[in-house]
Amino acid sequence: MDYRIYFSNDFLALSINYLEMKLREAFRYSLVKRNGGSRIRVSDRHTYKVLHEYSLEFQLGKAAYDDMVRIEKIENLLSDYKALWRYRNNYPVPKINSDVINALMRFNSNRLNIDFYNSLSSDMAKGLSDKFDRSYYSGNTGMASYLENRCASVLKTLNLEYKYEPLISLKNYDKLVDFFIGVPIINFCFPLEVAGKLDDVTYFNKFQQDMERYYRSDLVEGHTLLVIRVNSRFKVSDEMMAQEICHFINKAVRLTLLEFDSKLVSLINPDFDLSDYSGISE
Repeated sequence: MDYRIYFSNDFLALSINYLEMKLREAFRYSLVKRNGGSRIRVSDRHTYKVLHEYSLEFQLGKAAYDDMVRIEKIENLLSDYKALWRYRNNYPVPKINSDVINALMRFNSNRLNIDFYNSLSSDMAKGLSDKFDRSYYSGNTGMASYLENRCASVLKTLNLEYKYEPLISLKNYDKLVDFFIGVPIINFCFPLEVAGKLDDVTYFNKFQQDMERYYRSDLVEGHTLLVIRVNSRFKVSDEMMAQEICHFINKAVRLTLLEFDSKLVSLINPDFDLSDYSGISE
């Protein structure tokens, strides 16, 4: 199952328009053979006029190839999101002006923005690998627990940007956050904690202290902090994790759109009625 189906129309419409905007700005690439060697051709995306041609053996050619791979990923993601939209809706994706998309990506004045996200460094606990078991791996990254490893897999499936174990300050207390997730389309990021040992008294007490420190630092669960809880009586599936993560992001996107311009919500969702919407006060 494609867990991205749990993303809202708001998120999908913004993402589709953003990806289309990125493609309009991109070059078109193709690989050609010349004298027994491979070269990469760079063309204008709109006119197909050939602009450059580089050997893959040289730096400019390697850089162009890397950009071609990046563009292919955008094209594939765009195709997936459009398929999800068609699966859910019987009307076309609304067109949103590029100026509006760019404004949304700068709109959030909260400190939890993409500049803050970019300032964070992943894997700050690598120096503690001798102290903590890192027997679970997501790519080349050693994870502290099986639950975190599963969460990392879900985040990748959702195509979400994240940083693992960045160090942040909570009221003069340094805290390694399990995950920090970036949502560039609304200039927002948030910490995600996966609490998997709540039956353990020592773990639970430390967890409660961390929650209090988050709260004192204006990181409030359900609004600017997401926590996924697990204990011996309540197990969480990958699908349930995906639902919680998507629901949190959907709420952030909807509230951002309502603050930015509620007409956008009506454009994306024709049945939307602002007078009936209670989520704005959540």
